[in-house]
Amino acid sequence: MTLTPKQVHEIRERRASGDLVKVLAHDFGVSHSTISDVTYGRTYSYVHGALPKPPGPRPVTPEEAAQMRGFIASGGSTAECMHKFGRMRETVLKHAVP
Repeated sequence: MTLTPKQVHEIRERRASGDLVKVLAHDFGVSHSTISDVTYGRTYSYVHGALPKPPGPRPVTPEEAAQMRGFIASGGSTAECMHKFGRMRETVLKHAVP
């Protein structure tokens, strides 16, 4: 699959804001390695905006934890919560599942 420059820019922006590689891969229908290559400019180097280094982990705020708990309490699954909040399973389980 070929990504458009607009998609490449969106991938880089979302990754820079903390979106997980696996979430981006799912959203764009490509592999994890494709997302990594796009993010760090190994491919699509002609599109500006490659990150020089990976972003650090985003701490879970009390507000986000409350939102995740509410989502789970209203019947959302762990997988849906992971996707909605861009968090790993362990993070969702730690902060949202009673």
